[in-house]
Amino acid sequence: MKKYPLFSFFILSFAITWGLGGLYLLLPHRLAGAFGPMSTSNPIFIMAVWAPSISGFIVTLVTEGIHGAASLLKRFFPGRASPFWYMAVIFTVPVCGILINLVSGNDIGLFTIRFSPLLAFLFINLITGPLGEEFGWRGFALPRLLRRYSPLVASLILGTLWGLWHLPSFFVSGLPQGGIQFPLFLLGALVLSVAVTWIFIHTGGSIFFSFLLHYTVNFSLTIIAVPFLHLTLLNTGFVLAIVLFSGWDLGRSRIRDNNTGIHG
Repeated sequence: MKKYPLFSFFILSFAITWGLGGLYLLLPHRLAGAFGPMSTSNPIFIMAVWAPSISGFIVTLVTEGIHGAASLLKRFFPGRASPFWYMAVIFTVPVCGILINLVSGNDIGLFTIRFSPLLAFLFINLITGPLGEEFGWRGFALPRLLRRYSPLVASLILGTLWGLWHLPSFFVSGLPQGGIQFPLFLLGALVLSVAVTWIFIHTGGSIFFSFLLHYTVNFSLTIIAVPFLHLTLLNTGFVLAIVLFSGWDLGRSRIRDNNTGIHG
């Protein structure tokens, strides 16, 4: 693990998630009897989606000790980021999602959902969504990939693995990915990975903004009810614009912050 920390992280993340997913597929009735039907509140699902963050902290503890784990946790706090990034990350995808639904004639769930279910979703998405992933994907893995590869290549590598990591959820009924074609989902993971990397390198390697974008995407898919295809096309447009205006390095050459692991 100390010799190959990045490889160890990916192996451990996949082993936990795919292992739990495989166990549920092999023993569905027994596990359903013990933990209830599979859903986003099922303990098995929660443990599976927390695998990347758990793995990131485990490998960090083994390779860098308690100080390294504390540093990883500290990077969740946004620091001195420009207000622009808060506005862009919080509002861009949801507002564009609302406009997409207005133009396409689809219902906008946000306008009809009651307050209590909305609060419940916000909490559940916090527990079962990006918080369980981003300490691993963007906190642990992305800085190490950026030391070896260009931002675009690092994003595509991480996006591919990120998409493949979700694969068990496509075989278990009752989970959000059930109605999405996997190739489309993988494309969505790739373009979102590039967008997250662009934000990551412009916010000093803060995990918080990666978490926030991931959170608003889930919010747009579920609460605003933007179709996954439409959201993927929207994110693809954003990524093309990012590459066009920032360059293939996603603007990294204009930033110097060795403390994030982006350079060197």
